[in-house]
Amino acid sequence: MSRPDIYILQSLEDSVHTFLSDTDAWIRYEETDAQNIRASIAEYAKKQILPLMKDMSVDELARLKQNLRITALKESGFLSLADILQSTKKQLADVNGISDETAEYLLSACESIQKDIAASSHFKLKTEPEMTEILRSIHTLLGHEKMVVRASSLSERYRDRLTACLEEIQPLKKNSFAWFFVSGRKKKEALSAFEELQEITSSDAFRILDTLHDEEKNLREITGQQLFEDYRTRPAVYEKVLIEQDDRFVDYDTIEGGIPSQMAAEINRLELHTDLLKAELRSYQTFGVKYILTQKNVLLGDEMGLGKTVEAIAAMTHLAANGAMHFMVVCPAGVLINWNREILHHSRLTPVMIHGRDMNALEEWLRYGGIAVTTYESISKFDLPEDFEMEMITADEAQYIKNPNARRTQRFRKFSLQAKRTLYMTGTPLENRVDEMCELIRALQPNVALELESRKYLAAAPLFKELAAPVYLRRRREDVLNELPDIIYTDEWCELSLSERMQYMQDVRDGAFNRMRRVSWIRADLFSTKANRLKELVETAKEEGRRVLVFSWFLDTVCTVRSLLNDSCTGVITGAVRPAERQEIIDRFSEAPPGSVLIMQAMAGGIGLNIQSASMIIFAEPQIKPSIEQQSISRAYRMGQTRTVTVHRLLAVNTIDEAMCEMLERKQEIFDAFADESVMAEEELNTAEQSAWIQSMIRKEQEKLQEELM
Repeated sequence: MSRPDIYILQSLEDSVHTFLSDTDAWIRYEETDAQNIRASIAEYAKKQILPLMKDMSVDELARLKQNLRITALKESGFLSLADILQSTKKQLADVNGISDETAEYLLSACESIQKDIAASSHFKLKTEPEMTEILRSIHTLLGHEKMVVRASSLSERYRDRLTACLEEIQPLKKNSFAWFFVSGRKKKEALSAFEELQEITSSDAFRILDTLHDEEKNLREITGQQLFEDYRTRPAVYEKVLIEQDDRFVDYDTIEGGIPSQMAAEINRLELHTDLLKAELRSYQTFGVKYILTQKNVLLGDEMGLGKTVEAIAAMTHLAANGAMHFMVVCPAGVLINWNREILHHSRLTPVMIHGRDMNALEEWLRYGGIAVTTYESISKFDLPEDFEMEMITADEAQYIKNPNARRTQRFRKFSLQAKRTLYMTGTPLENRVDEMCELIRALQPNVALELESRKYLAAAPLFKELAAPVYLRRRREDVLNELPDIIYTDEWCELSLSERMQYMQDVRDGAFNRMRRVSWIRADLFSTKANRLKELVETAKEEGRRVLVFSWFLDTVCTVRSLLNDSCTGVITGAVRPAERQEIIDRFSEAPPGSVLIMQAMAGGIGLNIQSASMIIFAEPQIKPSIEQQSISRAYRMGQTRTVTVHRLLAVNTIDEAMCEMLERKQEIFDAFADESVMAEEELNTAEQSAWIQSMIRKEQEKLQEELM
């Protein structure tokens, strides 16, 4: 082979140097990106602290240094520390009596105060313009991660050989006279190295680097809207990166549910094993899992939509990673399939569905282990060997076993005696009497229940929480899911037609409460006032690219809405729909075009179903208590929702709807105080008094009717 042209040689050498420097640059991206995240956080923190410093008078500076011309500063318009921070050294030095040195001191002192305040502050990551640069820097790091892996792989594969070849081809750069005196062996090595470099530079390896540059360009061209959408679809990933760089974005009191700090510290010491977990846990979920594992017998009361199921699965994967084999989940029949799917999706454990008298599935689980998923009805149909011990048993929707005299409660508690750990899960455990809450806790930690019962009338919520802390953990969506979009409530007040009014008046005279509640829906035709408004809302949803959930307590109203919406309806879920069919209906709805509607009976749609594909919710009538409405809304407004959720209540003016709304508002205030502060008047949410207030409501409507006819 003849000696290559010097220009070809130089071009080849340049390509190799570019390759080596580019791969080095890619490998250094990780630290560069981390620095960019910290810088964007620092800028954000400054902006967040600035309003606080507007409230801090320049008089504060007099405490730091004597003989400052504070009066002169005020007369020149520098009234707060923020005013000084937003000025230049020259502007300060122009003040009579302020030297360049003093101006520099003023700026430095204010910056120091700003840093001190920022260091002790907590922030929340949200989808708002001020957060754009933080999100962008995190997004860039996440995008670079896979690219860095590929660049590192290229470097590891080719760097040493390319560097050696560059050294070996150096004789080729000599002039003809010098080349003549190069030994034959060196000439052969140089030419061989040149051939090898040509082969490598023309290979896919160098084209991969070009691909990385294209991906890098696309990464940096992402729009703000795309950035926010990416964050909403994988918030746990963003949160993990953010917290690694700055723990001011962790509000420990919030994620720890306000439990005592010493207990929280002990819980946090647990090292969580996640090798068998396929989900990325949020910080509050990580704490929840550690709480379940360390406290052993607990009631997890996180609000619906916070991922209690994933927390339970994560706890099981940790135990399985340490050698445990047998776990059991007992749940309502309506969410049996959902549990099966969640286990497969979020873990490497095997779910075994035991439904009815399926002894084969039971034997399989006893022999090989995994997570037995069964129902409250099914556990009465089989027994476990007396000497058998499982690692953990979970009761989903634990309010199903609040009555100690019920057969399913007794049956579950018998099973729990054969488990090392027991987890109760419910999004609204405090909806009922404190006595019922204590009954749940008594089955878990009797001593704690005893303490709570003796203090249940206390008005001091913090003390109640402290007493419940060893067994009860609750976090709220609004506190820990910063990325959730807004939820907008709209009361759709409708004016009854004459015929509707006549029908309603007759129902009031008859004292027919349930017919009164179905005002505007009890008609032979499909053109009632509420029906017309429903059709308008569904049409709006179609135009806005939304899918719709419609809820009603009444089966005949569900049927009416089904007939009304016709082809727009993709399915109906009532109490009569089998659990296996429910998930098929939801899957079909999730794949349907915008404007599609899923109709649900409130009693069937309030438990365990995840329907984030819907972003408009319509209630055909007011529900009888706030928890029913909240459970229904939580089917769509939960982790994973990426759109603003609109909730519409169809209401008729001058009817029982008005009284129902007032009653619900009062109950919601009581429920909020109790559920979130662990304090309530025991009788307020007692359904045993339901008949009395129903009769009172009927009487008031009858009195209103009498006045109207006079």
